[in-house]
Amino acid sequence: MITDGDITVAESGAIIEYLVERYDDGRLAPRSALRSGSAGATVALRRGIGHDPLLIKLICDQVAKAPMPFFARPVARAISAKVQAMTVEPN
Repeated sequence: MITDGDITVAESGAIIEYLVERYDDGRLAPRSALRSGSAGATVALRRGIGHDPLLIKLICDQVAKAPMPFFARPVARAISAKVQAMTVEPN
């Protein structure tokens, strides 16, 4: 994650795009539609980490298998299944 003035960018690919957009003089890549937000705004460009369906599946699988009190297990499994149904399965 980097912060440049009022802009914060997360995820390595988005950081590269931001740096090229902000500081490149046109030699590395053509100008894109990336625009900074208002003062104090946070730009969270996430194309990979945290939104990657395989990473979400891995985390949900681990939550479902994690040791926990018996009464919490059905709740954790239900939440894990719902998150996967909403994020992983459509992708």
